[in-house]
Amino acid sequence: MSYLSFILANSRFLGFGFLVMFSSCFGQTYFVALFAPQLRTEFSLSHGDLGLYYSVGTLASSVTLLWAGRLIDRFDLRWFVGGVIAGLAAASALLASVQTAVAIPIAFCLLRLFGQGLMPHVASTAMSRYFETTRGKALSIATLGSPSSDALMPLLVVASVALVGWRETLNIGAIVLLATVLPAALLLLRGHRVRHSLFLRRSKELAVNGSGRGAAWTRAQVLRDPRFWILAPAMLSPSFVLGGFFFHQAHLAEEKGWLLSWVASTFAGYALGVVVTVFVAGPLIDRFGAVRLVPYKLPPLVLGLVLLAALDAPVIALVFMVCAGVGAGLGYTLTSATFAELYGTTHFGAIRAMVLALAAGISAGSPYLVGVLIDAGVTMATLAWASAILLTGATLAAYAAIRDHPENRNPPQTAG
Repeated sequence: MSYLSFILANSRFLGFGFLVMFSSCFGQTYFVALFAPQLRTEFSLSHGDLGLYYSVGTLASSVTLLWAGRLIDRFDLRWFVGGVIAGLAAASALLASVQTAVAIPIAFCLLRLFGQGLMPHVASTAMSRYFETTRGKALSIATLGSPSSDALMPLLVVASVALVGWRETLNIGAIVLLATVLPAALLLLRGHRVRHSLFLRRSKELAVNGSGRGAAWTRAQVLRDPRFWILAPAMLSPSFVLGGFFFHQAHLAEEKGWLLSWVASTFAGYALGVVVTVFVAGPLIDRFGAVRLVPYKLPPLVLGLVLLAALDAPVIALVFMVCAGVGAGLGYTLTSATFAELYGTTHFGAIRAMVLALAAGISAGSPYLVGVLIDAGVTMATLAWASAILLTGATLAAYAAIRDHPENRNPPQTAG
């Protein structure tokens, strides 16, 4: 089935995935980082101080995500996404209203939980669960919401902050979420009851057959699978690396002699890299399987980091963002599809929530660590070299996992 015919046949549900992914921008690192100069100035914070607040908030959100993410397996999708959107709006309004630095990590925690964590979790879980043979295409189309917001939101936020102020910008975002995104998401989910009934019927049939890609692993069983831990660095390390660079993008621009407005505009290149990649990756996943494509996930980002470390020309900011976008595009589609292939979709909400929590927990220390290193005089070029080495090691580990354990297996029979 071509992309066009697939979109026409599933337009509402795919539109739901796109909308939710787009709206997750309110909790993404690059979005929050655009308010970093104002927060540091108003509350007299250093790079390390603000990075610590962000890390604490992200770590707290990752712990909460372990519990909150699995609720999507138990509650109606319409109620779940409604609560997530409302929570994200409240988090944006909270950050807009902070009067003391103590409240900043609380606002960061809620933004990260509902925005960076649960919004993409809703979209990816829905696409992975309700599409099977066309899972790659569904994830690719829904994923386009993320690069679309990456391309538009940085420039809109920078312009809005300059025009009306940072607090007002965050309040406007909260209003848009409640007045526009929430009703639109519920409208696009019309008829979901029938879709979910068909999914439950298929799950029951797979449970009876108990074989192959339909195998229903629990979260405890996944944690005992060696493949998960070998693949984990390739899946999780980009969030750690990009979290630090995106959060400290203002300092990166200052060190390189680039305009912050130019760095913000290069997110359009990041978005382009994601868009092109997800369109290519979707059919490849449906044809070859996501698991075999995992070793190709990180090399584009490694290339971008090497160029960022070695060169200072302003165009390198754009090249780095395109490379990061290609890697992110592969990550958006491959991560969910890989774990759905390996472990089935019956408990996918709980499994993906665990993966997200691990990613958030690992990345939680990145803004703080990078901030401390910046305060200590370490250059962004040095950090880029170190990150490239880290990702190269993760790539080799992923290749070993695919070479030694390429097949999908049934879960162990012990209770989990």
